[in-house]
Amino acid sequence: MPALERLMNEVGPFPPAMDPASIDHEADRESLHELTPVIDNAFAMHMKTDKPWYPHLMVPDVDWLQHHIDIQAMGEIRRGNKRDWAPEESPLPLAARVALEVGLLTEDNLPGYFRQVETMFGANDSLSQWNRRWAAEESRHSIVMRNLLERLDLVDPFQLQDDHMEQMSTMDVPDPPSIADAIIYVTLQEKATMLSHQRTGMLLEETAKYDNDVYPLDTEGTGLAEPDPDIWRQMKERGIGGRSELVRQVSRAVMTRVARDEGRHYGLYGKLGDALFETYPSLAMKAAMRQGILFQMPGKGIRDFQRRARIIADSRIYDLRGHREEIVLPVYDERWDIANLQGLDDEGKRAQEYTVEFLDFLGREVVRFEAGRDERWAQDPDAVWVGKESSEPSREPALS
Repeated sequence: MPALERLMNEVGPFPPAMDPASIDHEADRESLHELTPVIDNAFAMHMKTDKPWYPHLMVPDVDWLQHHIDIQAMGEIRRGNKRDWAPEESPLPLAARVALEVGLLTEDNLPGYFRQVETMFGANDSLSQWNRRWAAEESRHSIVMRNLLERLDLVDPFQLQDDHMEQMSTMDVPDPPSIADAIIYVTLQEKATMLSHQRTGMLLEETAKYDNDVYPLDTEGTGLAEPDPDIWRQMKERGIGGRSELVRQVSRAVMTRVARDEGRHYGLYGKLGDALFETYPSLAMKAAMRQGILFQMPGKGIRDFQRRARIIADSRIYDLRGHREEIVLPVYDERWDIANLQGLDDEGKRAQEYTVEFLDFLGREVVRFEAGRDERWAQDPDAVWVGKESSEPSREPALS
């Protein structure tokens, strides 16, 4: 039974405010005008605290990582015969590769998101200006993640490009039905994306404990630091210090850098949400109900997304527990305290009640999902998607 059916069976039919036709679009437009000073202040603080970074400096372009393709092979490729790519060519566990692919393909659809935000917020000069800055910052993510995957040959480059073409052609992305819905959605989405990127880096850290000895990261964790010569020599003597260690550390640094950007974006959108709940509590509450229940990640239109999402969830990079306990509850309970929200109209109160019950239901869904995951793990305890193939340090020659 689909989750939404279980929700209605356990909690009851959706309140009227669940229907987008119930949205008060006049109040919705007024709220955007009221939020303009908040937007201006938040954007000014965002720019004041900005620290520029440059994608081309994040990923090394190392000769020994490059493929040398002769003229005949290039001709074969031009005729459509794609070079076979084997997973063994990547030192990353499957879950990390899939998370990086989904992350990049999500960023690739930036024109689609920009169009939606500009359509929704374009009448407001302050938000339009922020949208352009946000798009530029998100574009950096796409550049650095593509450099990572292609320069270091971490995924099948042909499949990646085919997926990119399909993703950009369809632009199948979530489409919130109102300004209030859009503010709630992007607040949740930016925090969710931040979590996914952070946990991708954490998975790489957990799968090879010696990486940081060989290629230590800088104090911010967003770039490589100079290795200690004595440690470097010891690692070489033990046969550690080759491509795998370097690739995992660079990947961690990239995802840490991108996650920090997403955290800053969450901070700005969260301030808009704070102001929306303060000035238009009923409008915000009804939007929070709709977006909490119907939330989808922006990469939902990626080819084979459900299978990839399952791999990501099974590896705990982004699963239902993480979604509930690190995204929804911190925003809905701690930040906006929706259970104790005052000043609601009748529809807003019903949306509040239903959302509180939905959060309890989501907790039961976590238990249900994890029981199924435990069963899958028991059937295949050595499955590579949990990252176990990288649990030991590599023994390849240094700089092989």
